[in-house]
Amino acid sequence: MSDRQQDTFKFWLQQAELAAAKPDPLLPPLKKFTPKFTLPAVTNYRTTANATFWNSFPENKIITGVSPISATRLRSWSNAVGCSDKERFEKVCKNIENGANIGCKGRFRDPSTSTNAPSAYQFGAEVTDAIAGWVDQKIAAGPFDPKLRPKNAKVSGIMCRIKPNGTARVILNLSAPVGNAVNEGIDGDLFPAVMSSTSKWLEILDKAGRNCLIMKVDWANAYKHIPVRTEDLPLQYFNWMGKDFVELMLIFGAVSSAGLFDDLAKVVLDLVARQAHFPRDTSCSSLPPHMCWIHGQQIHNG
Repeated sequence: MSDRQQDTFKFWLQQAELAAAKPDPLLPPLKKFTPKFTLPAVTNYRTTANATFWNSFPENKIITGVSPISATRLRSWSNAVGCSDKERFEKVCKNIENGANIGCKGRFRDPSTSTNAPSAYQFGAEVTDAIAGWVDQKIAAGPFDPKLRPKNAKVSGIMCRIKPNGTARVILNLSAPVGNAVNEGIDGDLFPAVMSSTSKWLEILDKAGRNCLIMKVDWANAYKHIPVRTEDLPLQYFNWMGKDFVELMLIFGAVSSAGLFDDLAKVVLDLVARQAHFPRDTSCSSLPPHMCWIHGQQIHNG
């Protein structure tokens, strides 16, 4: 970098550090929860729901995940614009078509059962509505009678985080039970997710120059674009209100999910940049599933 670029970089790095040191502003109040599904009222979400309740619940009995992305169309796109990393591209296409290997090995695949966290019951209505949404979108299968549970199933507990819009982010806890958890059987080094950094972001910003245009892309339901292979689906069971469910796509909280999704995100970023003739060194990935693009006047005059 030139002396001017170094000075600019140091200035913005200092500004970022000062901003990070300040206390977070008060968050706005959560929006009122409005359920998407009309289900019978429940007073205790720790108990088994009756038949009337489940008759009103969405149903998906097919234990196979299907990606909303067409690998065929992705290959056609690549044939048209080219590809920077053919090995990564083919791996992504195979994951889309056949399901991803989440990487759990050895005794950590053995059957086990974990209980749900208190947070799941604290927001029982929100969790129930979220699970109904999963089933309705066919990114989860169920409800199933636990008597029909496969002998090799691992039943993990669920946790809940409330989003700003009042709905629940349901998290399958693959880090329990300690000593026999799915995440303990996954070597995270085999699923790298190479992200950007503040310094890289500032370098691109400086290159784009004053009055540049910035755009951020955030994938909705990012991990749910990649199905999990049939062999690993028994590792993704959970139980809610007396019924079994199976997550069919990558799980938020699994050690390997960020790396597996990062491959897909980088493939799409590469193809978009090629088609748009966008300088690749003026875009970067932050934490999945975000990507940032910066346009500077000296780069693009349109």
